This record gives sequence, structure tokens and C-alpha cells, in this order.
Amino acid sequence: MPRVSEEYLEKRKQLIVNSAALVFSKKGFTEATMKDVMTEAGISRGGLYAHFENIDALFLEVLKMDDEKDKQSLLKIGENPSVLKGIELWVRELFEEMNLPDRDLIRARSEYFLKYTEKEVPYLAERRNGLEQMLLTVLTKGVEEKELSNIIELPIFVSVFISSIDGLMLSEHRELSTNDEKQKKVTMLIEMLQQYLV
Repeated sequence: MPRVSEEYLEKRKQLIVNSAALVFSKKGFTEATMKDVMTEAGISRGGLYAHFENIDALFLEVLKMDDEKDKQSLLKIGENPSVLKGIELWVRELFEEMNLPDRDLIRARSEYFLKYTEKEVPYLAERRNGLEQMLLTVLTKGVEEKELSNIIELPIFVSVFISSIDGLMLSEHRELSTNDEKQKKVTMLIEMLQQYLV
């Protein structure tokens, strides 16, 4: 039997994860099945189960991939001369992804987060803490550079800000606002950010 290269296995795994992301964006977490992913990826049952034992493990990998993209986007804030402008661009990018049917994982994430606790899946706490720490670092830079004021407790503000983004994204996913309405809500969120921090 011929040996399969590591590169081939990694490419196949990435194909599975990308295909799963499409399935989860269409069906959510609770309705997606391993069979759906096999069909989308065009691979055999054995090919899928060689990489992932169940739909939960597969979704966790999709979540990590999606989080890495968000992390890279957040890291770009530091490249912007204005911290506030960088955060605004990051928030707008998050909401623009909602318009891309193959990238909208809001429903799937919500279903997964409601099913599992941070005790059951420690990565859930890691991802939240990591995001909070990154935003805190960015905002602290803004305070140090005198772009932002230091009149509120930044760690508390960061936690509330992330929860606001999460809530607005979930609400928008369910309400199906027009693009114009969605942009007005995002603008209001950014204006609230400016009111508290400038």
C-alpha cells in the first residue's frame, strides 16, 4: 500500500474543514451531519473519520479556523495610525462577513455555545480570553498614545464591547435587516465606543 504524504493529508484535512464551514454556514451546528460534510467535500466516510471522530470535533476545528481569521484581522488594528479607526474597520469587517453566505457561522456558533460550557470545551474560554486580551492591548496602546482617555476600566469595557458585538450579530442574523439598517447599527455601536473612550 502506498504511503500518503503529510502534505496530502494536511490538504485533505483543510478541504474537510473548508467544506464543513460551508455546511455549518448553511445548516447551523445542530442540523449539520458528517454525511453533509462528506457530500460537500466529495470524500469517503473513511476519509472524513480519519481526521475527525464526530461533528463536534469538526466544528471545533472550523471555529478555530474562523477565530484565526478574526485574530489576524484584529492584529491589523495595530497597523492603523488611529486605534479607533482600526477598531472601526475590524467591527465593520465582522459585520460584512454576515453578508457572505459561506462565511456566516453565527447560527452555528450560537448553537454550539449554548450546547457546551467552558468546562466541557476549554477552548471556549481560551478564545474569549484571547480576544479580550488582544482588544485590551490595542485600547491600552490608544491610552498610552493619548488617543483614548483612561476614565473607565478597560477590562470591563472590553468585555461589554465584545458582548455587544456578539449580541448585535446574533440579533442581525435573526432579524435580517437591510444592509443600510445594519450599517446604521454598526455605526451607532462605533459611536458608542467613541463616546466612552475619547
